[in-house]
Amino acid sequence: VREGPETQIHLRRLDSFDAVPVAGTERGEAPFFSPDGEWIGFVVGGEVFKVAVLGGTRALLEPDGFWEPSAHWYRDDEIILGGDAGDGHDGLLAVAADGSGSKVLTTVDEAAGERTHEAPHVLVDGTILFAVQRADDRRVARYWPDGDRWEVLELEAEPPAVIVSGRLVYQSGESVLAVRWTDEEGPVGEPVEILSGVGHDEWTISPSGTIAYFSSEERGSRVVAVDREGRSEVLIDRVGSYDWPRVAPDGTRFVVGHVELEGAELWVHEIDSGRSYPLPAPGSNGEPTWAPDGRRVAYSNYTRGGGGDNPLQRPDGTGKKEEPINEYLRNMPKSLNPDWP
Repeated sequence: VREGPETQIHLRRLDSFDAVPVAGTERGEAPFFSPDGEWIGFVVGGEVFKVAVLGGTRALLEPDGFWEPSAHWYRDDEIILGGDAGDGHDGLLAVAADGSGSKVLTTVDEAAGERTHEAPHVLVDGTILFAVQRADDRRVARYWPDGDRWEVLELEAEPPAVIVSGRLVYQSGESVLAVRWTDEEGPVGEPVEILSGVGHDEWTISPSGTIAYFSSEERGSRVVAVDREGRSEVLIDRVGSYDWPRVAPDGTRFVVGHVELEGAELWVHEIDSGRSYPLPAPGSNGEPTWAPDGRRVAYSNYTRGGGGDNPLQRPDGTGKKEEPINEYLRNMPKSLNPDWP
Protein backbone atom coordinates (compact mmCIF):
# COMPACT_ATOMS: atom_id res chain seq x y z
CA VAL A 1 0.00 0.00 0.00
CA ARG A 2 1.39 3.41 -0.96
CA GLU A 3 0.82 6.36 1.34
CA GLY A 4 2.54 9.45 0.00
CA PRO A 5 6.04 8.60 -1.23
CA GLU A 6 6.38 5.44 0.92
CA THR A 7 4.99 1.91 0.62
CA GLN A 8 4.30 -0.73 3.24
CA ILE A 9 3.03 -4.30 3.12
CA HIS A 10 -0.49 -4.70 4.53
CA LEU A 11 -2.24 -7.92 5.57
CA ARG A 12 -5.97 -8.52 5.17
CA ARG A 13 -7.74 -11.66 6.33
CA LEU A 14 -10.38 -13.04 3.97
CA ASP A 15 -13.02 -12.73 6.68
CA SER A 16 -12.30 -9.02 7.20
CA PHE A 17 -12.40 -5.82 5.14
CA ASP A 18 -9.63 -4.17 7.18
CA ALA A 19 -6.03 -4.21 5.95
CA VAL A 20 -3.43 -3.98 8.72
CA PRO A 21 0.15 -2.74 8.11
CA VAL A 22 2.86 -5.29 8.88
CA ALA A 23 5.59 -3.82 11.09
CA GLY A 24 9.04 -4.15 9.55
CA THR A 25 7.86 -3.93 5.92
CA GLU A 26 8.29 -0.19 5.44
CA ARG A 27 9.16 0.63 1.80
CA GLY A 28 8.35 -2.98 0.95
CA GLU A 29 6.92 -4.26 -2.32
CA ALA A 30 6.17 -7.57 -4.14
CA PRO A 31 5.14 -9.66 -1.08
CA PHE A 32 4.91 -13.48 -1.01
CA PHE A 33 4.06 -16.01 1.74
CA SER A 34 6.07 -18.86 3.23
CA PRO A 35 4.52 -22.37 2.89
CA ASP A 36 3.30 -22.35 6.51
CA GLY A 37 1.89 -18.82 6.21
CA GLU A 38 3.99 -17.59 9.13
CA TRP A 39 6.40 -15.43 7.13
CA ILE A 40 6.20 -12.81 4.39
CA GLY A 41 8.95 -12.29 1.84
CA PHE A 42 9.23 -8.89 0.15
CA VAL A 43 11.60 -6.51 -1.63
CA VAL A 44 13.03 -3.15 -0.52
CA GLY A 45 15.20 -1.28 -3.00
CA GLY A 46 16.05 -4.49 -4.84
CA GLU A 47 17.05 -6.42 -1.69
CA VAL A 48 14.93 -9.42 -0.59
CA PHE A 49 13.81 -9.64 3.06
CA LYS A 50 11.50 -11.71 5.24
CA VAL A 51 9.50 -10.82 8.32
CA ALA A 52 7.04 -12.65 10.56
CA VAL A 53 3.37 -12.23 9.60
CA LEU A 54 2.74 -10.61 12.97
CA GLY A 55 5.49 -8.08 12.24
CA GLY A 56 8.90 -7.48 13.74
CA THR A 57 12.51 -7.09 12.69
CA ARG A 58 13.05 -7.97 9.06
CA ALA A 59 15.86 -10.30 7.99
CA LEU A 60 17.92 -9.85 4.81
CA LEU A 61 17.82 -12.90 2.52
CA GLU A 62 19.35 -11.71 -0.76
CA PRO A 63 21.35 -8.48 -1.15
CA ASP A 64 22.14 -8.67 -4.88
CA GLY A 65 18.96 -6.99 -6.04
CA PHE A 66 15.73 -8.06 -7.74
CA TRP A 67 13.90 -4.99 -9.04
CA GLU A 68 10.83 -6.74 -10.44
CA PRO A 69 10.86 -10.11 -8.65
CA SER A 70 8.54 -13.07 -8.75
CA ALA A 71 8.96 -15.79 -6.15
CA HIS A 72 7.83 -19.26 -5.06
CA TRP A 73 8.63 -20.06 -1.43
CA TYR A 74 7.88 -23.72 -2.01
CA ARG A 75 9.42 -25.26 1.10
CA ASP A 76 10.47 -23.95 4.48
CA ASP A 77 14.18 -23.69 3.70
CA GLU A 78 14.30 -22.46 0.11
CA ILE A 79 12.82 -19.72 -2.10
CA ILE A 80 13.03 -19.61 -5.88
CA LEU A 81 13.35 -16.07 -7.24
CA GLY A 82 13.12 -14.80 -10.79
CA GLY A 83 12.86 -11.47 -12.56
CA ASP A 84 14.93 -8.39 -13.28
CA ALA A 85 18.06 -8.84 -11.18
CA GLY A 86 20.40 -6.04 -10.30
CA ASP A 87 23.57 -8.12 -10.82
CA GLY A 88 22.72 -8.68 -14.47
CA HIS A 89 22.14 -12.47 -14.56
CA ASP A 90 18.33 -12.06 -14.72
CA GLY A 91 17.79 -15.81 -14.28
CA LEU A 92 16.34 -18.04 -11.57
CA LEU A 93 17.96 -17.95 -8.15
CA ALA A 94 17.57 -20.42 -5.26
CA VAL A 95 17.77 -18.47 -1.98
CA ALA A 96 18.12 -20.02 1.47
CA ALA A 97 15.20 -18.93 3.64
CA ASP A 98 17.55 -18.44 6.60
CA GLY A 99 19.66 -15.95 4.62
CA SER A 100 22.73 -18.23 4.47
CA GLY A 101 23.28 -17.92 0.75
CA SER A 102 21.98 -18.31 -2.78
CA LYS A 103 22.66 -20.29 -5.96
CA VAL A 104 22.16 -19.36 -9.60
CA LEU A 105 19.93 -21.90 -11.36
CA THR A 106 19.52 -20.42 -14.83
CA THR A 107 21.14 -17.67 -16.84
CA VAL A 108 19.48 -15.80 -19.70
CA ASP A 109 20.79 -16.22 -23.23
CA GLU A 110 21.03 -12.63 -24.49
CA ALA A 111 22.15 -13.79 -27.93
CA ALA A 112 18.80 -15.61 -28.27
CA GLY A 113 16.92 -12.44 -27.31
CA GLU A 114 16.10 -13.56 -23.77
CA ARG A 115 15.44 -10.80 -21.27
CA THR A 116 14.53 -12.49 -17.98
CA HIS A 117 13.56 -15.79 -16.40
CA GLU A 118 10.64 -15.18 -14.05
CA ALA A 119 7.36 -16.42 -12.49
CA PRO A 120 8.81 -19.67 -11.03
CA HIS A 121 6.47 -22.46 -9.90
CA VAL A 122 8.07 -25.52 -8.27
CA LEU A 123 6.40 -28.89 -8.93
CA VAL A 124 6.18 -31.81 -6.51
CA ASP A 125 9.00 -33.64 -8.33
CA GLY A 126 11.34 -30.66 -7.79
CA THR A 127 11.33 -29.41 -11.37
CA ILE A 128 10.43 -25.78 -11.92
CA LEU A 129 8.08 -24.15 -14.40
CA PHE A 130 9.07 -20.59 -15.23
CA ALA A 131 8.59 -17.88 -17.84
CA VAL A 132 11.20 -17.06 -20.46
CA GLN A 133 10.81 -13.43 -21.53
CA ARG A 134 12.30 -13.25 -25.02
CA ALA A 135 12.60 -10.69 -27.79
CA ASP A 136 9.36 -11.70 -29.51
CA ASP A 137 7.32 -13.68 -27.01
CA ARG A 138 6.93 -14.96 -23.48
CA ARG A 139 6.90 -18.75 -23.11
CA VAL A 140 6.83 -21.34 -20.31
CA ALA A 141 9.88 -23.54 -19.73
CA ARG A 142 10.73 -26.40 -17.36
CA TYR A 143 13.95 -26.66 -15.32
CA TRP A 144 15.40 -29.97 -14.04
CA PRO A 145 17.70 -29.36 -11.05
CA ASP A 146 19.24 -32.85 -11.14
CA GLY A 147 20.65 -32.30 -14.62
CA ASP A 148 20.91 -28.51 -14.39
CA ARG A 149 19.05 -28.10 -17.69
CA TRP A 150 15.86 -26.50 -18.98
CA GLU A 151 13.74 -26.42 -22.12
CA VAL A 152 10.71 -24.54 -23.42
CA LEU A 153 7.42 -26.46 -23.41
CA GLU A 154 6.13 -27.51 -26.83
CA LEU A 155 2.85 -25.62 -26.64
CA GLU A 156 1.77 -21.99 -26.91
CA ALA A 157 1.88 -21.45 -23.15
CA GLU A 158 2.50 -18.18 -21.35
CA PRO A 159 2.74 -17.48 -17.61
CA PRO A 160 1.17 -17.78 -15.17
CA ALA A 161 1.40 -21.57 -15.43
CA VAL A 162 0.65 -23.93 -12.53
CA ILE A 163 -0.09 -27.61 -11.99
CA VAL A 164 -3.44 -28.34 -10.31
CA SER A 165 -5.03 -31.80 -9.97
CA GLY A 166 -2.89 -33.28 -12.72
CA ARG A 167 -3.55 -30.44 -15.15
CA LEU A 168 -1.29 -27.70 -16.42
CA VAL A 169 -3.31 -24.48 -16.23
CA TYR A 170 -1.78 -21.63 -18.21
CA GLN A 171 -2.32 -18.40 -20.12
CA SER A 172 -2.40 -18.20 -23.92
CA GLY A 173 -3.28 -14.81 -25.40
CA GLU A 174 -6.44 -13.71 -23.59
CA SER A 175 -7.49 -17.28 -22.73
CA VAL A 176 -6.79 -19.64 -19.83
CA LEU A 177 -6.36 -23.27 -20.88
CA ALA A 178 -5.82 -26.61 -19.16
CA VAL A 179 -4.07 -29.73 -20.44
CA ARG A 180 -3.30 -33.07 -18.80
CA TRP A 181 0.15 -33.21 -17.21
CA THR A 182 2.48 -36.03 -16.19
CA ASP A 183 5.87 -35.58 -14.53
CA GLU A 184 7.46 -37.91 -17.08
CA GLU A 185 6.01 -36.49 -20.31
CA GLY A 186 4.88 -33.00 -19.35
CA PRO A 187 1.76 -31.81 -21.24
CA VAL A 188 -0.25 -34.64 -22.83
CA GLY A 189 -3.17 -34.36 -25.26
CA GLU A 190 -5.11 -31.36 -26.47
CA PRO A 191 -5.66 -28.30 -24.22
CA VAL A 192 -9.16 -27.14 -23.28
CA GLU A 193 -10.14 -23.49 -22.87
CA ILE A 194 -11.62 -22.78 -19.45
CA LEU A 195 -11.69 -18.94 -19.49
CA SER A 196 -11.61 -16.33 -22.24
CA GLY A 197 -11.15 -12.57 -22.31
CA VAL A 198 -8.78 -12.38 -19.32
CA GLY A 199 -5.26 -11.03 -19.06
CA HIS A 200 -2.13 -12.34 -17.35
CA ASP A 201 -2.75 -10.61 -14.02
CA GLU A 202 -6.52 -11.11 -13.98
CA TRP A 203 -6.88 -14.65 -12.64
CA THR A 204 -5.51 -16.98 -10.01
CA ILE A 205 -6.22 -20.59 -9.08
CA SER A 206 -6.26 -22.34 -5.70
CA PRO A 207 -4.71 -25.78 -4.98
CA SER A 208 -8.25 -27.23 -5.03
CA GLY A 209 -8.86 -25.92 -8.57
CA THR A 210 -11.10 -22.93 -7.82
CA ILE A 211 -10.40 -19.98 -10.12
CA ALA A 212 -10.92 -16.35 -9.16
CA TYR A 213 -10.79 -13.95 -12.09
CA PHE A 214 -11.66 -10.48 -13.27
CA SER A 215 -14.17 -10.17 -16.08
CA SER A 216 -15.93 -7.25 -17.73
CA GLU A 217 -17.52 -6.66 -21.12
CA GLU A 218 -15.77 -3.31 -21.35
CA ARG A 219 -12.43 -3.35 -19.58
CA GLY A 220 -10.12 -0.40 -19.41
CA SER A 221 -10.42 3.36 -19.15
CA ARG A 222 -10.63 6.61 -21.08
CA VAL A 223 -8.39 9.66 -20.88
CA VAL A 224 -10.20 12.65 -19.36
CA ALA A 225 -9.13 16.20 -18.52
CA VAL A 226 -10.65 17.80 -15.41
CA ASP A 227 -10.32 21.51 -14.59
CA ARG A 228 -10.17 23.06 -11.13
CA GLU A 229 -13.94 23.58 -11.10
CA GLY A 230 -14.52 19.85 -11.61
CA ARG A 231 -15.60 20.14 -15.27
CA SER A 232 -14.39 17.20 -17.36
CA GLU A 233 -13.64 16.70 -21.04
CA VAL A 234 -12.97 13.33 -22.68
CA LEU A 235 -9.69 13.47 -24.60
CA ILE A 236 -9.52 9.82 -25.69
CA ASP A 237 -12.92 8.15 -25.89
CA ARG A 238 -11.73 4.71 -26.96
CA VAL A 239 -11.69 2.32 -24.00
CA GLY A 240 -8.21 0.96 -23.39
CA SER A 241 -5.41 0.63 -20.87
CA TYR A 242 -3.64 3.97 -20.43
CA ASP A 243 -0.89 5.17 -18.13
CA TRP A 244 1.50 8.10 -17.53
CA PRO A 245 -0.47 11.01 -19.13
CA ARG A 246 1.81 14.05 -19.36
CA VAL A 247 0.71 17.43 -20.78
CA ALA A 248 3.25 19.42 -22.82
CA PRO A 249 4.46 22.75 -21.35
CA ASP A 250 2.43 24.75 -23.91
CA GLY A 251 -0.77 22.82 -23.09
CA THR A 252 -1.53 21.94 -26.72
CA ARG A 253 -0.78 18.22 -26.59
CA PHE A 254 -0.05 15.36 -24.25
CA VAL A 255 1.82 12.06 -24.31
CA VAL A 256 0.30 8.92 -22.80
CA GLY A 257 1.15 5.24 -22.62
CA HIS A 258 -1.02 2.72 -24.46
CA VAL A 259 -0.48 -0.46 -22.45
CA GLU A 260 -1.01 -3.87 -24.06
CA LEU A 261 -0.19 -7.43 -23.02
CA GLU A 262 3.06 -7.39 -24.99
CA GLY A 263 4.24 -4.04 -23.62
CA ALA A 264 3.62 -0.30 -23.61
CA GLU A 265 3.78 2.21 -26.46
CA LEU A 266 3.85 6.00 -26.10
CA TRP A 267 1.49 8.16 -28.19
CA VAL A 268 1.31 11.93 -28.61
CA HIS A 269 -2.21 13.44 -28.84
CA GLU A 270 -2.94 16.98 -30.05
CA ILE A 271 -5.77 18.37 -27.91
CA ASP A 272 -7.40 20.80 -30.39
CA SER A 273 -7.09 18.82 -33.64
CA GLY A 274 -7.55 15.35 -32.12
CA ARG A 275 -4.60 14.10 -34.17
CA SER A 276 -2.51 11.37 -32.58
CA TYR A 277 0.65 9.49 -33.52
CA PRO A 278 2.98 7.01 -31.82
CA LEU A 279 6.42 7.91 -30.56
CA PRO A 280 8.53 5.54 -32.70
CA ALA A 281 10.76 3.51 -30.41
CA PRO A 282 11.33 -0.27 -30.21
CA GLY A 283 10.63 -2.23 -27.07
CA SER A 284 8.41 -1.31 -24.15
CA ASN A 285 8.27 2.39 -23.24
CA GLY A 286 6.81 4.38 -20.36
CA GLU A 287 7.19 7.11 -17.72
CA PRO A 288 7.46 10.00 -20.24
CA THR A 289 8.58 13.49 -19.22
CA TRP A 290 8.55 16.61 -21.40
CA ALA A 291 11.63 18.76 -21.72
CA PRO A 292 10.91 22.31 -20.44
CA ASP A 293 10.89 23.67 -24.01
CA GLY A 294 8.39 21.02 -25.15
CA ARG A 295 10.62 19.97 -28.04
CA ARG A 296 11.67 16.59 -26.67
CA VAL A 297 10.38 13.77 -24.48
CA ALA A 298 12.46 11.67 -22.09
CA TYR A 299 11.10 8.23 -21.26
CA SER A 300 11.96 4.82 -19.89
CA ASN A 301 12.75 2.34 -22.65
CA TYR A 302 13.31 -1.40 -22.35
CA THR A 303 14.20 -3.27 -25.52
CA ARG A 304 13.78 -6.99 -24.91
CA GLY A 305 17.16 -8.62 -24.85
CA GLY A 306 18.89 -5.25 -24.95
CA GLY A 307 18.60 -3.78 -21.46
CA GLY A 308 17.02 -0.49 -20.46
CA ASP A 309 17.81 3.15 -21.03
CA ASN A 310 16.36 6.67 -20.85
CA PRO A 311 16.48 8.25 -24.33
CA LEU A 312 15.42 11.72 -25.45
CA GLN A 313 13.36 12.07 -28.61
CA ARG A 314 11.29 14.65 -30.48
CA PRO A 315 7.58 13.97 -29.88
CA ASP A 316 6.78 13.84 -33.61
CA GLY A 317 9.40 11.13 -34.11
CA THR A 318 11.50 13.21 -36.51
CA GLY A 319 15.20 13.61 -36.06
CA LYS A 320 17.65 11.20 -34.50
CA LYS A 321 16.93 9.68 -31.11
CA GLU A 322 19.50 11.16 -28.75
CA GLU A 323 21.93 9.21 -26.64
CA PRO A 324 20.38 7.68 -23.50
CA ILE A 325 20.79 9.32 -20.14
CA ASN A 326 21.38 5.88 -18.58
CA GLU A 327 22.22 2.80 -20.62
CA TYR A 328 21.35 -0.11 -18.31
CA LEU A 329 19.08 0.55 -15.38
CA ARG A 330 15.40 1.03 -16.11
CA ASN A 331 15.15 4.38 -14.38
CA MET A 332 12.00 6.47 -14.46
CA PRO A 333 12.69 10.08 -15.52
CA LYS A 334 10.60 12.56 -13.56
CA SER A 335 11.80 15.98 -14.72
CA LEU A 336 14.50 17.67 -16.80
CA ASN A 337 16.53 20.66 -15.75
CA PRO A 338 15.69 23.78 -17.83
CA ASP A 339 19.41 24.11 -18.57
CA TRP A 340 19.55 20.62 -20.14
CA PRO A 341 21.24 21.00 -23.56
